[in-house]
This record gives sequence, C-alpha cells and structure tokens, in this order.
Amino acid sequence: DSDRPQDIDWRQSAKNDHVFIKQREWQATQKTYLWCARGQSMNFASINNLKTKQETAQILTLALALLLIKGEENIGIFGNQKTGRSHNRIEDIAHALITDAHIDYTLPDHQSFHLPQNSGFIAVGDFLCPIEEIERNFADIATRTKNVAIIQILDPYELDLEYKGRIQFNGLSAAQNILINNTGSIRAEYNARMQNHIQSLQNLVHGYGWSYHLHQS
Repeated sequence: DSDRPQDIDWRQSAKNDHVFIKQREWQATQKTYLWCARGQSMNFASINNLKTKQETAQILTLALALLLIKGEENIGIFGNQKTGRSHNRIEDIAHALITDAHIDYTLPDHQSFHLPQNSGFIAVGDFLCPIEEIERNFADIATRTKNVAIIQILDPYELDLEYKGRIQFNGLSAAQNILINNTGSIRAEYNARMQNHIQSLQNLVHGYGWSYHLHQS
C-alpha cells in the first residue's frame, strides 16, 4: 500500500535527526537533495478552489526542506552540489523552485547531475510519464543511493475521473486534445489504467527499497 505524507510522524521527526514514516526511519545522511517537478502537466487543477499540482509540490518540497533542517540535516536542491542547513539554504531552495518556470522537468535529469554516493534524495512530482521512462531514470538513481523517497502528487480528478457529460480534454499539445461526448462511458477504463500506472510506480519504487507516498493536490 501507499505511504502517505500525512503518515509521517512530524512531531517525532522534528525532535530527532530522522524523518519517521510509518515507523520506518529516514536514515540520517550527510546530505539530502530535493527535486520538484515542473511543467505543463504540473500546472493542473481540476477545480478553481484547488491548488495546482505545481503549487502543492513546491509547498511540500519547501516544508520538507524546513523539516530536514530542523533535524540538522544538510540539504540541497537537485542540480546543485552545494548543501547546508542555514536559512540561506532555504532561500536558495525557494528561489530554485520558482525560477525557470518555462522549463519542463518531468523526471530528475540524472545525466547532467549525479547524486553524491549514498546521499538522501526526495523527489516530488506527478510521475505520469510512461513507466518505461521512469524505470530508466530510477535505475541510474539507484546506482547512487538507496535512501530515496518518491512523492507522487495527483489531482483528485486524475485519481477518479469525476467529470460528467461532454468534456474537452486538452493535452500538452493541440494534437493531444480530445473531445469526449460521454465522460462516464470511459471512466472505468480510465480508472483502471490510472490505478495500473500508480501500482506499477509503487512496485518499481518498493523494488528498490525506497519509500513511496501518494498525495492529493
């Protein structure tokens, strides 16, 4: 089953130099790097009063950075070797989360940045790209560290296709736009495919001995 961010023992974590998740300790490391996805697929919210997945991911990433610093962990942002535990480091991470908004990062770019061996790594994103791409990406990360947490951010309507009637679904390009006259007619098939993707991601993550968490935006 999925481990959820709300299952983290935040009070216990803040008092110690570990993050406690469902009675499993986030092993203390010298350095922990955070990565947050960005791009068109993240800029989605099904209804007006919901935060986009991007906003949720940024808030969660920054909250985790603050928690890790409370635990006296040296933290950094994926892509930059520099780590620390000062307020300046938090400001640097916050700045990195809101810059280069026009660039898509659907998966960590392991070709341009190699995690230091045995460092901690927390990745936050929707992870909706093909599972084969995720497998190739994670295989490289697994050669660098075993101390990894994957947090998948999904909108409630992505988890359960709650739309009704005739709906125009817009893809990441005009060629991917599709008009569905009766959304209810495809709900069962959609939900099955989404659950299969989530389960495949969980299996992949747990196969490496990493932690997986599903969070609704």
